[in-house]
Amino acid sequence: MLMAAPFAPMSPSVAETYQLCPHKELLSHFYVESEFNENLHKGQALHSTVRDAARKFQVGGNWPDMDELVPMLRSHLSKLPSGEEQSGQSETLAERVDRWLSELLECLGGFLLFAEGKVFPGGVVSAEEWVCLDLDHPAGKVRATGRIDLLLRVNGELWVVDIKTGKVPESYEVTSPLALALYVAAMREAHPGQTVRAYEVYPAGDTLLEYDTDNVDADLGKLVALGQHHFVETEWPKHTGNHCNWCDHYRRCMGLDEAAAD
Repeated sequence: MLMAAPFAPMSPSVAETYQLCPHKELLSHFYVESEFNENLHKGQALHSTVRDAARKFQVGGNWPDMDELVPMLRSHLSKLPSGEEQSGQSETLAERVDRWLSELLECLGGFLLFAEGKVFPGGVVSAEEWVCLDLDHPAGKVRATGRIDLLLRVNGELWVVDIKTGKVPESYEVTSPLALALYVAAMREAHPGQTVRAYEVYPAGDTLLEYDTDNVDADLGKLVALGQHHFVETEWPKHTGNHCNWCDHYRRCMGLDEAAAD
């Protein structure tokens, strides 16, 4: 049987958040739409722009230049999520979009340089492709889902590409092995016999980090174990640490502690 999920099938991002702090993952589900997150909004807008650019490339064989990409990005940035109100902001919506756009221009330009240098006609297989795998577990199966930013064909190989809008990690280690492991496994299943590689691209830093695909089985094992804890044992303890300083739910989490103490 498939392990029942209380909210949705397991995704690598859910697993990584749960591994960091189960309490953060729980609060993320209950308060997912409670606060507008600028960084999340900017990231989603950039990924939507990459998707649109890739689809244009598939049709015409040429990447849109910056004169085309900037209006695309501006359009996506202007589409605020439902429930986000402009009232009470010190900036107008136009001023906010201008600021976000300026913060993303280096990243957008870096992506274009990567695309023009690596992806040739016929090289885009898909953009924002959803994948789903049922991973074996002694008690049943854990369903894992995710979305590949870009699937490319480069020199006869399939490249899974995860676009990162943040800074290049100081350790130069892949930061999302659970996601990349899932994507590689799904593409190996969908394209048997083909070489599949996986990369994180940090376009603002002109950096390409390769994931070691020899670790796929071990990383999928971690994903299954986290799925068991998340959906079967339903343990949601708080793991405090330095990550609390940047957690979106820090104040709410502390408030729950104070309420429990009263």
